[in-house]
Amino acid sequence: MCRYLLGQNLIDFIGPTFCVAGLSFLVPLLRVRTRTIAPSGGGGPGATYDDQGLVYFVFIMLVIFMAAWGVAVSYSLKNPAVAFHGIPIHICIGVALYVISVALTYAKEWK
Repeated sequence: MCRYLLGQNLIDFIGPTFCVAGLSFLVPLLRVRTRTIAPSGGGGPGATYDDQGLVYFVFIMLVIFMAAWGVAVSYSLKNPAVAFHGIPIHICIGVALYVISVALTYAKEWK
């Protein structure tokens, strides 16, 4: 039904779908997390740190990813045949954003 209404092939929306999946990984990373690390000797108050710097970076990446999502949607609707090494450019954009967002999620959990 979507093919009939939009006149588009649904395969052409894989790139923007990957972009939105990557954006959904970034939104929970905007919450600042404060952790306390106990000293190894057992005494003393321990050290605390937060990841405010990473949250600022993730916010900037979120804005960039939204712009890249718009570019991917534009390519998928107007020029779905434009390719980079044989892969449609909107899929390349989507997969790159998805991989970067997974790496940022890992960095937030690892830190």
